[in-house]
Amino acid sequence: MLVTEQRNRHIFHIIESAIKDYCRLFGTTYTSNHESMLVSFNNKDLLFLLPEFDEKVFRIITFCFVLTDLSISESKKLRDVYKNDSIAEMLKGSDSTLRFMDDSNLVLDFVFTSYYTEFAILKSRLLLEIHSIIQNARALIDKLEALVAEQESITAN
Repeated sequence: MLVTEQRNRHIFHIIESAIKDYCRLFGTTYTSNHESMLVSFNNKDLLFLLPEFDEKVFRIITFCFVLTDLSISESKKLRDVYKNDSIAEMLKGSDSTLRFMDDSNLVLDFVFTSYYTEFAILKSRLLLEIHSIIQNARALIDKLEALVAEQESITAN
């Protein structure tokens, strides 16, 4: 096995260890196919993590499922408000993007980048980032619901 493959496997195991700890702490479950990981809560997808390895850095592309299994009408209402200035303000400085993955899933994208020399703090940093992403997603859900309700009341009048 090449040194690069060993390093990448080691990083994947650190990521997987962080996910296991997160699942123990917050009562979630995960599945892994040795290339990516999917974290679920109450049989609903919560996070999808995909590590990518480069020469000097590696990235963990993370999709946090903000709202899933949306009906067509829910999706249409959210499309009208999800690019609102107040949503953009919430995302400012977080290096996250809110977008529709398809018609029924609104996701929060985040790319976690680290140097290969930062193994010692990787697990802790990743746990903090995951927790932060999920907290941001919960705040976004509240804000989106408020914006949809506000738009519906304006339309009703």
